[in-house]
Amino acid sequence: MSDEEEAQLEEGEEEEEQEPVECKLTEQLCGDSLSLLCKIGNGLSHAYIKMDLHGKTLTDISIISAFVHVRYLDLSNNKLDSLSSLASLTHLLTLKADNNRLTTAAL
Repeated sequence: MSDEEEAQLEEGEEEEEQEPVECKLTEQLCGDSLSLLCKIGNGLSHAYIKMDLHGKTLTDISIISAFVHVRYLDLSNNKLDSLSSLASLTHLLTLKADNNRLTTAAL
């Protein structure tokens, strides 16, 4: 095999690695990632307010919009290209989303 053919083969392998495989956030994964039980609202109810989803290779987090009481969220080291699903998290105080494929920080 010539050097040119080897270079083309390596380029093709690199392109294949860059293609993201879709990995959706599931209810099971959300449940496993929740912690820190706190009082919410008028103090009579409780909810988990911390969610740690770092390093899960996630590409779709649309289900997260159902977890409205989350205050602390770690989405670092995933393959996200949008944070629009976080718009409904009105209690969110801290967001960690480094090392993703984001082009904007807009919610």
